Amino acid sequence: MTPDTWTIAHDLALTLLAVVAREGPELQDYELAAVTDSLQDWPPGMSPDQAQDVVMEVLSYGADASQMHDKLRSSIDALSELPLARRTHALERAINMAEADGTLAAAEIELIRELASAWDIVGKLDALTAGAEAAETQIASWSLLHDIGMLYVALAHGADGDLSAKEAEAMAVRLHAWQPKWPVKDVNRVLREVLQIYGGGEVVVRKSVAAVSRKLPPALRILLLEDLMVIADADGKTTEHERAIIWNLSRAWGIGRSAQ
Repeated sequence: MTPDTWTIAHDLALTLLAVVAREGPELQDYELAAVTDSLQDWPPGMSPDQAQDVVMEVLSYGADASQMHDKLRSSIDALSELPLARRTHALERAINMAEADGTLAAAEIELIRELASAWDIVGKLDALTAGAEAAETQIASWSLLHDIGMLYVALAHGADGDLSAKEAEAMAVRLHAWQPKWPVKDVNRVLREVLQIYGGGEVVVRKSVAAVSRKLPPALRILLLEDLMVIADADGKTTEHERAIIWNLSRAWGIGRSAQ
């Protein structure tokens, strides 16, 4: 096919196929069907036959590995020009593809995180820094970013009653990824404020779990879940208590899939 016949639907199809490829190079029939189904409103009104044609055209593109890598980067860039709601929709489709086999592989989550960053979905989430919960916490700047930090701390400290240097470092790195344009000192300030409130016990942690469920889009909750898995393993081991916390959070947030 020629550049003139390549459309935004082809960009999405290539991106979804890249997510599938992170699980393994062999494309399964159910995965092909899932990609095709995901294209049926890109653009609205696209028929199943048209969607299938798009997928087949992408699969027969005929480029070598280096060219396909460049084409994928070009497609991701093209999708980044879409409105925020459409970009978020595309990310949700990518997550659905990753979950198609019932599990989420680490390599799939890594690509999903890359997409969320490239499409600037996290950075445009006003709730991350809006101080909506100030009255409940007595910290004027309390926000969803604080709630995310609260879950980091609850996981790392609650498992063994200790917060190691490696866990603290992992929390700071992961929290900074939610606001990459912030100075490090501002991220550290958020964590200090979280630690001030953490002594409030289970009640404040439950409020943060609820806030994440209400305010963080489903497409981003899986990224937070992955943060928690990384923090749990930061000291070289993940305890059964930490696994139980992560599993219960995945249920509370409606993720409903296991992560490998």
